[in-house]
Amino acid sequence: VSGESGNYTYLWDDPANQTTATADSLTAGVYSVIITDTVCGTFIVLTDTIKVVLVSVSEIISLSNDILIYPNPSPGIFNLNVKNIQGGSMDVFVTDLLGRKIYSRQLNDIRYEFKTQIDLSKFTTGIYFLYVITEDKHYLMKLGIQ
Repeated sequence: VSGESGNYTYLWDDPANQTTATADSLTAGVYSVIITDTVCGTFIVLTDTIKVVLVSVSEIISLSNDILIYPNPSPGIFNLNVKNIQGGSMDVFVTDLLGRKIYSRQLNDIRYEFKTQIDLSKFTTGIYFLYVITEDKHYLMKLGIQ
């Protein structure tokens, strides 16, 4: 959340009724957060909803056969190899920790395997998230820029 006064309060609808900007230890399910900003005595209320999906270790291991990002961490240049694509389109994007897209590429007519280089060298050191979305699979991987 940004803008306005910055005097934010948070209320999650999880069992612990957490009151921080990020909720911890959530189980699978759909959660809402009410964000209140006090501006000159007036309350501005925003609501957002997230869906938490749990992935088992065996699912994570099976993903490693289809997608490879290296070196990771890196100074900002990453090689991406995606295999077992069932044809069609693929979206590749990277977000920062706040969910803002910093890199985006849409590809069409992909057949079985795709290789590319992602240049994030102009971004600051830190953690980012890589999303690769094909017609039948969704991948999420953590990237480190050092």
